[in-house]
Amino acid sequence: MRLVLFSTLGTGLADWQRTGTLARELELYRRVAPSVAEVVLVTYGEATEERRLLAQAAPELGLLAVPRGAAAARSLVLGRRLPAGCAILKTNQMRGAWAAVRARRPGDRVYVRTGYTWSWTARRMRSPWHRALRGIERWTLARADLASVTSDAQRRYLRHTGVCRSARLVVAPNHVDLDTFAPRPRRAERDIVVVGRLSSEKRPALVLAAAARGGYRATFAGAGPLAAPLEQHARRIGVDAHFLGAVPNGELPELFARHHLFVQASAFENMPKSLVEAMASGIPVVACRAPGVSELVEPGCGALADGTAVGLANQIAAALADPAAAAARAARARAMVVERFSLDAAVARELALYARLSGGEACPS
Repeated sequence: MRLVLFSTLGTGLADWQRTGTLARELELYRRVAPSVAEVVLVTYGEATEERRLLAQAAPELGLLAVPRGAAAARSLVLGRRLPAGCAILKTNQMRGAWAAVRARRPGDRVYVRTGYTWSWTARRMRSPWHRALRGIERWTLARADLASVTSDAQRRYLRHTGVCRSARLVVAPNHVDLDTFAPRPRRAERDIVVVGRLSSEKRPALVLAAAARGGYRATFAGAGPLAAPLEQHARRIGVDAHFLGAVPNGELPELFARHHLFVQASAFENMPKSLVEAMASGIPVVACRAPGVSELVEPGCGALADGTAVGLANQIAAALADPAAAAARAARARAMVVERFSLDAAVARELALYARLSGGEACPS
């Protein structure tokens, strides 16, 4: 059976390279490739550049690059260009998953994977489009042979809202490479590090406010629309803040080792990869209570704050004041990640799902 992975509509390898996540996004499929006939990526971008990046990052994978111009229309006729023979058509996100549905040929199976639930996220951001997005999800999932989300909370939401009540909806959590993200000798030079997109839902301004209250030295790894305003705000309120831009995923363990604490202040998440990677790396975690975060930061595995600058600053202060207790929580967090989110487990789960799809069996909930 062949695997054809449809990237998010309009997203290509160049986008993953720009955000420092190219190796992370491809590693699962590099591990899966020896066990299937072929893995082909459908990406959006300039073909020559996409081929160059794939040759560097994962030469064993195939590529079908769709020009960005009119990507939505072009993606609907991809079935004519897919490799011959039956295939599992898997999506990377809901946005653009309809391309896989439309490209389906007799004998193909459609596997709709969503890293985040589109309508749920839109509703949290108070977008007026969340009901329309729910309709797109309902239409797409009704035509899928299998669908997966990254957390049980997302599965409950899709079932509660009637978007998808099928037994073919399963939970496939995000994974982490435990060899790359492993505890390193700690030589902390700064207090707190934040990894993620600099946008409003991640609440980087809240971290700056907490840092100002405690006089903490903060580092932000990530790009986004708030980068320039945040730098100006940090100077204005007198916070010692470093803004690194996008950092390649493989460099994050070294960055973690140079900081005392990892801070996650998002208002909501689905299943934040950077948080799991931090926990795997053995850095103590302080996070704000929020959907998608509280489920990961289990009791004894990290510190949870309320969503205020005072509450976050207090939890940071407590963790810095008792490094032995913080280290013990970090060790328990690492053990939890090893047990639940390893890349090896993700590969085994993925291949099991492919086997069930190619055999025509329904997957258990």
